[in-house]
Amino acid sequence: MDMPEIITKIRADKWARNRFPGLSRRQVEESLSQGWIRRADGRRLPKGERVEPGAVLQTEEFEKVLDRLRQGSSVDGFRIVEARSDFCVVYKPVGVDSVPLRLEDERNVTACLFAEFPELWRRFDSAYPELAVHRLDRHTEGLMIAALTPEAHARWRSHFDSGQVTKTYFAWVWGEPSEGVLTHRLECLGKGDRVVEAADGPEFHCEVEIAEPVGFPRPHEDAHCCSVTCPGEGFRHQVRAQMALAGWPLVGDTVYDPELSSRPTVDDRHFLYAVELQTPEGNW
Repeated sequence: MDMPEIITKIRADKWARNRFPGLSRRQVEESLSQGWIRRADGRRLPKGERVEPGAVLQTEEFEKVLDRLRQGSSVDGFRIVEARSDFCVVYKPVGVDSVPLRLEDERNVTACLFAEFPELWRRFDSAYPELAVHRLDRHTEGLMIAALTPEAHARWRSHFDSGQVTKTYFAWVWGEPSEGVLTHRLECLGKGDRVVEAADGPEFHCEVEIAEPVGFPRPHEDAHCCSVTCPGEGFRHQVRAQMALAGWPLVGDTVYDPELSSRPTVDDRHFLYAVELQTPEGNW
């Protein structure tokens, strides 16, 4: 019995993921919505439309996009702190994403490293790989580990996942912070854009000390600086969420400061800096 035609075909977005491995779902949708991947006759191809698995589609425009991305993009403030044979420690400035989110936005760690190491992209099977081993929010600046080979990425992910990395931050906050250990059970809401306290969530700790940092200007005369150390695996937005739950939200935090609208005006960012990494392969 012949199978219905719809069963033998696959969605256009799946075809694109097969053709360009390693792209995120968002990047695949972007490639189709922008018309970089089209039908053989040049017509646009909706992501849900079905095509033969071996269909010949027009990908020349998308290949040009990828070629441009492989050239990398330099960003003011991004620098390599230390480079080893298969990984490096970098300083990510404010406004730079840890990983490529959209193909049209080249302000990310991967693009910066492609600019520093012109042949780096050849080491990865992915069309536009995530080189950062962990993440900092776009408006958080500071130290990160980035892999220069797939093997190094897997090794470093193991370090992070097994809780062998301790991260320390400087955080400028509102309120009157005190020293001690903060403990909260946390979980992500919805798509993970916000973290909340949850009775049945996993437990996370961070150690808070009052700090007087050099080189990290006070954003407002009423702001106070804390050194916040997070041992182990960590959690999304952990420092921002835990400091806010303790009553000391970060200066400029548009997500976790419940009194943001009544605060003094500061720069369009939150004031969090990743300043130290303690790892099995070195401390920075």
